[in-house]
Amino acid sequence: MVFLAGYSFSSFFLVHGAIWLAVKSDGALQQRAARMAKKLWVPLVAFAVVFLVFSWSETSLYYNYTVMPALFLVPLIAVLRCCS
Repeated sequence: MVFLAGYSFSSFFLVHGAIWLAVKSDGALQQRAARMAKKLWVPLVAFAVVFLVFSWSETSLYYNYTVMPALFLVPLIAVLRCCS
């Protein structure tokens, strides 16, 4: 599970860095960074989903969510606000 965390966080920071470069630069570098962010987005989501599934099955991290399912609204609202 540790390697999944490493891949998840590495891919997150690669996408974060590419987006930052795309926002802060212009010209060819901006275009390359934006293309790279788009390419890295899919592996980021895949690693994150696999990591979250393994976290669910291997730890008690989500115990509060199972006891109080309304807590699932918090990350859902965050994602919806981010993507809208």
